[in-house]
Amino acid sequence: MTAKKIDPVQALSSSDCKTRNAAMVYLHEDRQTPFEFLAEMTGLALSTVKNYVRSKFAHLLEWARKIFYKAKKILSRTEEQFYCYIDKITMPNGETWCKIGQTTKTPEERAKDIKRDGWNKKTNWIRPDKVEVQWSVKCKDLPSMDMMENCLRTAMTMINPAKFCKNDRLLCWEDDFPRKILENEFTQIGLKQFAA
Repeated sequence: MTAKKIDPVQALSSSDCKTRNAAMVYLHEDRQTPFEFLAEMTGLALSTVKNYVRSKFAHLLEWARKIFYKAKKILSRTEEQFYCYIDKITMPNGETWCKIGQTTKTPEERAKDIKRDGWNKKTNWIRPDKVEVQWSVKCKDLPSMDMMENCLRTAMTMINPAKFCKNDRLLCWEDDFPRKILENEFTQIGLKQFAA
């Protein structure tokens, strides 16, 4: 007799970390579940979820396919929205950064999340004082959002490659950064192809 298969969405709140991590990997890889949904359901930071799914627990995928029943595609509603954004981030020490990213929430909601969650800098959490949305665009769908973010990342990195940091941050700011990013040829191509 085979064991009864588990609901992967319910497993996101499991106290068994291995099962929870396998559910995140399975839902994202096989059911195209957005990272934001997984972070919301597990209570983990978005950056943690991305790290878990993309690398740390990717090896759990085959096991997950055996223990979970096939879930419906999560958040595939027609009303789901996809955005890319450029933020200006002010840190407690006075530094100002540029950040690009993607979200299925509104860019303003995502800015609140960034302010609340911050980043882990060698096991010390740092949280910004202020996160201001400088620009945003609605994208056609999930793949378009990923591609638009890649265009923005390329354009932002070209401004000052030495200041680029993981989590899509440029650890410097000038008021013309949004304009420079938007006028970049990669961003212009992306807007024509991927903006809704």
